[in-house]
Amino acid sequence: MGNCILLSVEDNGIGFNVNEMVSKGGMGMENLKARIKHLDGNFEIDSRLGRGTTAIIDIPVLDN
Repeated sequence: MGNCILLSVEDNGIGFNVNEMVSKGGMGMENLKARIKHLDGNFEIDSRLGRGTTAIIDIPVLDN
């Protein structure tokens, strides 16, 4: 991949079950995924109860 913007956010909080979050159908996570997809980017989230959460967003930057 060429140039990109990489955003990584990590915490050591209580974490959550990602599958439960997706199945609840909340708009926040789906909205974020749609916006990143529109920019041809990738979104990954890793969270486990008692371990915290890591979210990574990778968006390509077009060369002029």
